[in-house]
Amino acid sequence: PMPPAPAPDAPVWDVSQFSLVDGHLVLVGRDEEASYRSRNRTGSATSEGTTLYPVGRRDPEPAGEERNPRGAARGAEGEPTQSSQFGNVKGLLWKRLRERRSRGGTKVEALAGTGPEADSVPTHSGSRESLVAPAELDLTGDGVIVRPVHGSIVGERFCFQVITGEGSRSFGCATLAERDRWIETLRRTAQPNKDNCERLELALSLWVYEGRDLPPRRRLRCHLQLDGTLFARTTAKAAGADGELFWGELFQLGALPPARALTLALCRDDHPPAPPVAAVTIPLAELAAARQPLERWYTLSGGGG
Repeated sequence: PMPPAPAPDAPVWDVSQFSLVDGHLVLVGRDEEASYRSRNRTGSATSEGTTLYPVGRRDPEPAGEERNPRGAARGAEGEPTQSSQFGNVKGLLWKRLRERRSRGGTKVEALAGTGPEADSVPTHSGSRESLVAPAELDLTGDGVIVRPVHGSIVGERFCFQVITGEGSRSFGCATLAERDRWIETLRRTAQPNKDNCERLELALSLWVYEGRDLPPRRRLRCHLQLDGTLFARTTAKAAGADGELFWGELFQLGALPPARALTLALCRDDHPPAPPVAAVTIPLAELAAARQPLERWYTLSGGGG
């Protein structure tokens, strides 16, 4: 089955708090205080620059040079070489991991996302994303998936998802280029012989223009699903009294898994989410067979409004 996308209210962890060491994505922030960006849970707006500490109770301290004013003024004579810097950082990271493990397996397991279900967010498909920052994600196991996440799902523009046998985590980046670099690096870590393997790159470009004869005066979204898995969604808007609603939104989805069908599901913008009002399923083979961009009306069916 296709791995599920993150839930709309799942946490997005700040990737700058993590480092890649020997095939493991390691938390380098303070214990239990990896920051994640806050989002408006009722929409897709983001609070850029806001950092929260989901477990820690102290205000965040200035990081790096801000914490040590003399650090920025340090001259070249006192700077270690790049190789020694990497060796020192790598040693400190593994030292911290050993210290965490020595304090007891219970805490490490909770940080790794294998603790009780109370520390996780259930998605519609039954998967769970932990509310606790992962101390370490092992990318050397089988079946590791690293893929971009559309911003309409998590309310962040530049995000990616890491799926392992232990579960899934979503990470946010500052720019598109940074996200693409992380995805490529983590994929090569999970599959070192990536360049020697045959692979298929799948993408989908889709406009969602408008709807007619919809339930009037209700806030509605259109969910884009591949084989039943949510990959993107439109903005929530209220249909007019005449049942017409205009979105005019373009979706360009890349790095997609193999799929057979695209489903457009019309959903009410409710909390908790309600079942779809109606939907239409389109075979992807039909879209792929078109020699030019296809524009047409599709009739929705099912549901009761």
